[in-house]
Amino acid sequence: MSITITAGLALAVPVKPDLLGERLEAYSKVVPVLRALRLCHRFGKGPKVHVSKLPAEIELVIEGLIIKHEQDENRWGSEWSRAFAHYEGRCEPMSHLEDCWSPLADGVDVEYCETCEEGFYGVVKSCEKRCKDEDADKCWICSEKCDRDNCLRTCEAEMHNEMNELALESDWALDINGDCQGWAKMIDKKGNFAQHEKVLRQHFGLDVSLSPSRIAKEDYGTWPRHVNHRWHEKEQLKTTICYLTLAEHFAPPKTQTESMIEAECGGGILDGTQTIVVKPCAEQDKAKASKRFSRAMNVLGLKAYLHPSQRSGIIMTSPGNDQEGGGPKKTDDSKSAPSDWPQLVLLVKSKGFMCY
Repeated sequence: MSITITAGLALAVPVKPDLLGERLEAYSKVVPVLRALRLCHRFGKGPKVHVSKLPAEIELVIEGLIIKHEQDENRWGSEWSRAFAHYEGRCEPMSHLEDCWSPLADGVDVEYCETCEEGFYGVVKSCEKRCKDEDADKCWICSEKCDRDNCLRTCEAEMHNEMNELALESDWALDINGDCQGWAKMIDKKGNFAQHEKVLRQHFGLDVSLSPSRIAKEDYGTWPRHVNHRWHEKEQLKTTICYLTLAEHFAPPKTQTESMIEAECGGGILDGTQTIVVKPCAEQDKAKASKRFSRAMNVLGLKAYLHPSQRSGIIMTSPGNDQEGGGPKKTDDSKSAPSDWPQLVLLVKSKGFMCY
């Protein structure tokens, strides 16, 4: 067993990793067009060169329309969102099969309610079998109020459940592990993601932090629940924590490993500490950084998003300020507005391997 701990600080804004990858990919495709437009606007000459006569504000609007068009084209059937859904356990067995709907649907026999039988199949609110507010014994989806539109008692849910059971029992090859690990390759900063990180750094002056994170016991009540989580072990649910970063500083990673005796005994206790001395940045530096983040967020069409498992923080009070009792104050960052970012964030990453 070994554990590697890395700790660092950065001015950062949290974003959704799949949306960031998708938008960077779209932006990369239009970079040559944007470069040509800017050159024509700045240096174009001749009677037919009308772009150079446009105000700079209009040229920026044209750039925005070009970027938005490519984002819309790139959105439908996005490989980024599909791969991330697999990684987070938001997939079902049928998601791993191709052209399986008709064969599986033919193999199930569901007794539809009168409403669904009359042609309202797929409309959850109309299904007579769905959980009611007054029901004492609701399905876990409705009891936890995590996604009422995916009630597990409806005719549609019943049919999906039987089809997925058939998929698990079928002879078709279910490459569940392969599909669910494809995301890790897409965000590998030394591999596939390197080109997107280069675009982010060259065009926006920012870096990105991508960290896998597995659900902890303390996260059970706040972790986003999905109807397809029932096909996965709760303890193995995971996500990717993503931050746009600036002035990122990490201490050298430290790795603790068990001794030979501990390995023979089945493991041991591995303790580790990382200490970082921090010099606060000046307010004018933070203001400049905010403009850089704002431009990247606006151009790429991103919004600040903090995963529920990360929504806690500490506010350090000024030394000697005892008006409110002194000392650090805990905060709930789920109430943070997009305008509250960027903030100085402590990033702690751990990676361990257990062998029994």
